[in-house]
Amino acid sequence: MPQEAGLKRGRKLEAIDLDRTAAVASGQGPVYLTDAGEARREELIDALSRVADDEGSLFTAVNHGEDVYTGPYVDAAPEIVLDQRPGVHVNDGIGGGSVSSAPDRWAAENTPHGLFVANGPDYAAAGEIDPIDIVDIAPTVVASFGCGVPTDMRGTVLPVFADDRTWEHREPLETTATATTDRSGEVADRLRDLGYME
Repeated sequence: MPQEAGLKRGRKLEAIDLDRTAAVASGQGPVYLTDAGEARREELIDALSRVADDEGSLFTAVNHGEDVYTGPYVDAAPEIVLDQRPGVHVNDGIGGGSVSSAPDRWAAENTPHGLFVANGPDYAAAGEIDPIDIVDIAPTVVASFGCGVPTDMRGTVLPVFADDRTWEHREPLETTATATTDRSGEVADRLRDLGYME
């Protein structure tokens, strides 16, 4: 049965005729164009930039996908990415029947800013540090365990340690098909348990 907000997750594709669809919005901001022509994208960016309610614009920014994502898979990124105004949630349901609704049970949202806390005997009681990037967390965790930071890992080790800790860089681990275990069934089961898949 469709939810009040419409069909969700994998069932959305049952409700979409992709041959007659110009754009598909996923939850929380990505918009994929089926016809990725630049003129159509600019037209949609302009239209989305003007979407507003009584409190103002629904989106704090309407971005080109390549301005948000980088790397070797940027061609698979959405063509448009919406930054939602605080309190606005782009629902990923298809066929719910209403474009906007009053506040409901939704109580949290992804935000562009977060909080990083490091505590314990290995960390300096330094208070606040300069703003960091999310990619700095992984190399910091690796260094905290005394391991070499892989050269292909983005980000830098943060100055959060109580001692004058040193670490080295190392080459990334090589992976082969024989060295990995196919856990896709386990992952799918876990995602179903969490409600992300039906």
